[in-house]
Amino acid sequence: MLPLVNALLLAQLALRSAPLLRARLAGALPDSGLRFTGAVAAPPEGTGAQWVQGSAELVPEGPGRALLLLHLTKGDPGREHAFQLFEGRCGDDAMIVPVMAPAIAVIAENGRANAAELLDLDLAATSTYHVNVRASANGTGSLAGCADLTMRR
Repeated sequence: MLPLVNALLLAQLALRSAPLLRARLAGALPDSGLRFTGAVAAPPEGTGAQWVQGSAELVPEGPGRALLLLHLTKGDPGREHAFQLFEGRCGDDAMIVPVMAPAIAVIAENGRANAAELLDLDLAATSTYHVNVRASANGTGSLAGCADLTMRR
């Protein structure tokens, strides 16, 4: 059931972003090469049973749009984790950019999850971002992991 849920989430995202991807392939939206990537690691305050690890990536998807990708490689099968993008570094009490409801990553039986969220956001090379992954799907509660995103070109 969980692989089906992941497949449905990725298919939904593909349908929403398909026009942008086609435009990029056709050369109408040149890839700026601007990317933010980082490793998801356990929070410094502890490594409880709910922590996750993996990677996160933030890439432009056209004017005013960005795609947040989360790839988890260690998690409890069946567990749902909310994830959100923030300004600043892990541990900062920064505002959400933009104010967004948490997206959900569902851990498959192999302990892995892939999730994505399309955001209304202009990426700026001078900005710093991080992704918080929560231990529950409602976006509250303890932190299961965090990724400081570093700009790459």
